[in-house]
Amino acid sequence: MYLPLEIWYYIIDLMPLEDQLHNIRGVCKDWREKVLNKKKIDLSSALKKRVNVKLLTLFDNNKIVELTIKNIPYSIPQEVMSKILLRYRKVEKLSLINVDSYWSTFINIARNKSLKELDITDSNNILNYPIYSIVFNCKNIEKLILKNHPRLTKEMINWFIICFKNLKMIDVRGCKRIKDLDLKNKNLQILY
Repeated sequence: MYLPLEIWYYIIDLMPLEDQLHNIRGVCKDWREKVLNKKKIDLSSALKKRVNVKLLTLFDNNKIVELTIKNIPYSIPQEVMSKILLRYRKVEKLSLINVDSYWSTFINIARNKSLKELDITDSNNILNYPIYSIVFNCKNIEKLILKNHPRLTKEMINWFIICFKNLKMIDVRGCKRIKDLDLKNKNLQILY
């Protein structure tokens, strides 16, 4: 008796991503397609275990709509983050949570013209130049999450609101330099 494909797919999804990628050669075509045609991927555990970047870029970049990378130390090489962000530059939702990365990471994010939601919570190294490149190039951002940034100021938030014409929600909770925002924008949800 054989298990239906839906149950196999469920089992596959329970496996850590790095195991899925390492076993991809020895499985049937249906399993391979199931793994490589995902719409949402979280590369965090695979990056922590230093999975080869070639395996991390096997996914169909036209199908990935959501990419998550979280809790990654500085020890991840800059080239690896650059390759990942360049490969998946069509994602609509990008979460880089607690990722202390290089300025080039933000430059590579700026190449993503279809980005609608950006979460850079706890990424403490936001500097003016890299974040400005995102503002100038990612015009479709609707949701911006900037929680717990020690350098973020009220002036920067005002600037984001002016520049991101499609912005519907901005989350600045935990930003110590922002005490109050007295903005009169009825179409924008602000969390602080």
